[in-house]
Amino acid sequence: MAESNYEGFVPTIPFLAPEKPRMLWWYFDVYMLKPMYWYLMLRGLM
Repeated sequence: MAESNYEGFVPTIPFLAPEKPRMLWWYFDVYMLKPMYWYLMLRGLM
């Protein structure tokens, strides 16, 4: 999620800012988003 104010981009959870590359985001993409797409969205369950 992206939020902004008058100073610019403000992350919803500051200590997990999505603009910085982190291993957590890679794990989320590989182990959560890809299975959700292949097993849920393509079958019409989501």
